[in-house]
Amino acid sequence: MKKLPYLLPLLVVLHLSANAQRTEVKNVTAREYQRQFDRLVAQGYRPISVSANTLQVIDYQPGERPQLGYWGIFQKRPDTTPWAARHALSHEAYQREFNTWTRQGYMPTSINVAFMDGHTSYCVIYDKIPNPPAWVARHGIGYAEFARTNEDLLRQGYRRTITSQCQTPTGRVMAGLWVKR
Repeated sequence: MKKLPYLLPLLVVLHLSANAQRTEVKNVTAREYQRQFDRLVAQGYRPISVSANTLQVIDYQPGERPQLGYWGIFQKRPDTTPWAARHALSHEAYQREFNTWTRQGYMPTSINVAFMDGHTSYCVIYDKIPNPPAWVARHGIGYAEFARTNEDLLRQGYRRTITSQCQTPTGRVMAGLWVKR
C-alpha cells in the first residue's frame, strides 16, 4: 500500500498522455500558420513543437522565391501551465523574447532555427514550469562553439534536450537547451 502514492501520479500522467488529443499544422506560410495557431488555441489546443524549413511547393511560379514554411504539433492538455510561443523571429528578436520570458520564470521547451533568403529565423515555445531544473540555452552559435559548450555542460552534469541547426553561407548556426540531471 505504501507504493500507491508514488504509483498514482504516474498513472495520471500516463492516462493524460494516452488520452491527449493532438493535431498537426504542416508546410504552411507564416500567415497561414498564425491563422491555424489562433484557431487551434481558441479550441483549447496549445503548441508543443514548432519548426520552420523551406516551404515545400511543387510548382513555384516564375520569379517566385522559396520561403519559410512552418510545422507545428498542437495538443489539448488539461493542465493550465502558462506558455508562450513565437515564430519568425530574427536573432535579435529571439534574444529580446528570450530575455522577456525567462525573466518571468519561463523556460524554452521547443527551439528551432532555420535559414532562408539570407536570414536566420527562430521558433520557440516557453513553458512556466513549477520548480524547473537548472537549465542552459544557447543560440546563434557555430558548430565548434556548440560542441565545446556541449562537452563543458555534459561534464557539469547537464544533458542536452534540444538541438536545432541550419546551414548558412558562413556555416552552421546552432541552438540548444541543456537540463541539469
